Amino acid sequence: MLSICSAYLASNCLLENAIAPTNLAKSPNVSVEQYFCQGKRDYFNYKLSSALTNFYQALRLNPNYANIYLYRGNSYVLLGNLPNAFANFNFLLRLKPDFPNAHLVYANRGSAFARSGNYRAAIADYTQSIKLNGSTPLVRENRGFAYYFLGQEQAAIADFQAEARLFRFKFAQMMELIYAVQHKDESRLKTNWPLVAPNRGQEMKGC
Repeated sequence: MLSICSAYLASNCLLENAIAPTNLAKSPNVSVEQYFCQGKRDYFNYKLSSALTNFYQALRLNPNYANIYLYRGNSYVLLGNLPNAFANFNFLLRLKPDFPNAHLVYANRGSAFARSGNYRAAIADYTQSIKLNGSTPLVRENRGFAYYFLGQEQAAIADFQAEARLFRFKFAQMMELIYAVQHKDESRLKTNWPLVAPNRGQEMKGC
C-alpha cells in the first residue's frame, strides 16, 4: 500500500479549490464508509462539489480506499477538470492493479482522453475496458465515435454494429449512427463522450 503522503500527492487529494463542506463533513465522528456513502449519494444526484467534499474527507481517513478514486475521477470529468480526472484514474490503477471495476476506470479515462481530443489514447483505453469486461454498454459506442473522428469509418461502423448486437435496446440508435457514417451526415454524429456510471442500485446497498 502507498503511504498517506504519497496518496495525497499523487491523487491531488488536497483540493486546490475550496469546496463548501456539507453538514456531514463537519461531523467529527463520521466513518470512511459514511463519507463515501454520502459522496456516492451526492454523485448520483449530480451534486458534484458536495460529492468531492465527502470523497476528500473519506480519503483523509483512508487514502488507500481505491473505489473512491473512481468516483472522484468521474466527478472531475463531469466538471470538466480533466487533469484531476486523469490524476485519480492513473493513481487508482497504480494503487490497485487488480481493481474489480478496472473496466470502468479504463472506459471513463477513455472518455476523458476523448474529451481532450486524444482519440488514439481513448481507443486504447476503450479497447482495454472491453478486454476486461465485454458486456458494458457505451464503451463500443464511444470507441466507434473515436474511430470516426480519426477518419476510420469502417472501424466506427463495426463498433456501432457490435453495440447494436449486444444491446438490443440500442439497436435503432446504432442503425441511425451507421446510416449517418455511410451518408456522411455529420449533423447526427455528435457525442458528449458519456461516462459509464457504476450501478447505482448495487453501489447504494448498505448506505
